[in-house]
Amino acid sequence: MSVKICLDRANRTFYPHDIISGDVLINSTTNRKHNGVLLTIFGHIQLTNTDQVNVNNQLYPGSSPGTVFNKEITLCPPDRLTEGETKYRFEVPLEDSLMPFIDSYEGYFIEVKYSLSVTVQGSLFVRDLVDKIDFIIRTAPPASTEIIKTPHKFSITRENCEVNDLFDSLNIVGLLDSTIWSLNENLSGWIQITECDIPVEGIMIQLSRIERVGNDDRESSEIENIEVATGNIEHNLKVPLYLPFPQRFTCPTIDTPEFEISYKINIVVTFPNSYFVTKAIAITLV
Repeated sequence: MSVKICLDRANRTFYPHDIISGDVLINSTTNRKHNGVLLTIFGHIQLTNTDQVNVNNQLYPGSSPGTVFNKEITLCPPDRLTEGETKYRFEVPLEDSLMPFIDSYEGYFIEVKYSLSVTVQGSLFVRDLVDKIDFIIRTAPPASTEIIKTPHKFSITRENCEVNDLFDSLNIVGLLDSTIWSLNENLSGWIQITECDIPVEGIMIQLSRIERVGNDDRESSEIENIEVATGNIEHNLKVPLYLPFPQRFTCPTIDTPEFEISYKINIVVTFPNSYFVTKAIAITLV
């Protein structure tokens, strides 16, 4: 005997107020009784990879500081399954959440996960049959919300880098097209080396997340690292910067008393003997 959830939407990606629909398929080799078929849709915020207990906020590894969505539906009351395949159809609107929907997110300390599970409750002395799949929630700014984009200029000079004794002259300028981005967009901009008296080995752009749990300090971890140029880059050449946001590991910037998720971009220019200079720029994802 087996049970399987089959969603109509192959990419398993949904938005608030969508209808999550599909079929539950049960294959049985004999006629047998069951005590009901239950479908549960659950979304929650979970803490991971931390061994510290925050007494004030009662947060600890594996705890859930927020249940986003929780709905249970009886697909079939106690009954008898016939031999062969039995199909139960479900259509559930993603409405009446317990808190505003948050994008699915997989971080180092924080996860936002949504799952769909079905349980065929066994009769006396017969174990339950369970199937579970994860799905993705994506939110979007309200249609009436206009994202105002303002170019952000940056520079790296001998005076504002930690290894300034390495250079007699250093001037690197650049521009991000904005510091506010939708998750569906790609970060873009450019960087230009105008002065540098030692060879450049490469330029990288890094996306990092900053997570806070309860009253703990903010912790940064790298999400993505893209090498945009290698070798001794020609001076005064505008090198394009381009970075897509990985949907699995990003969600809109959020700040609550229980947790915080924010982001920054690091522009890294490398030199011989493992020297490098970095420019950090905070960005907001919506």
